[in-house]
Amino acid sequence: MSNLQDLLKSDSEDELTRYYDGNRKRQKCEENEEDDIATFLAIDIITEEFSSWQEKRRGGSVVGRRVIPRDPLEGHTRLMMDYFGENARYPAHVFRRRFRTRRELFMRTLKAVEEKNDYLRQR
Repeated sequence: MSNLQDLLKSDSEDELTRYYDGNRKRQKCEENEEDDIATFLAIDIITEEFSSWQEKRRGGSVVGRRVIPRDPLEGHTRLMMDYFGENARYPAHVFRRRFRTRRELFMRTLKAVEEKNDYLRQR
């Protein structure tokens, strides 16, 4: 404060202007530092929230249930062999219960559709 009193005693406006300009610059620097600290804290909080969100991310359609890896190609192959293969695993009454039609009628319909439409023909 003695610097300010000395400056006030002197009549030089230039010295007073320099003193106030220096104080303003110092205050702005301190404000900028506070803003920077607040920005870094906000970034840190957001980063922490995002990383915890990624860790808690679920994989299934129901919260708390784990995802069961399935092999759809193998499932299709097994289904075809179990129901439509030469040595079908399931008898006719199980086929009828699952597909709601007799196997012979199903196969006849399938052949008729394949003959009529190339797009639906299995490759």
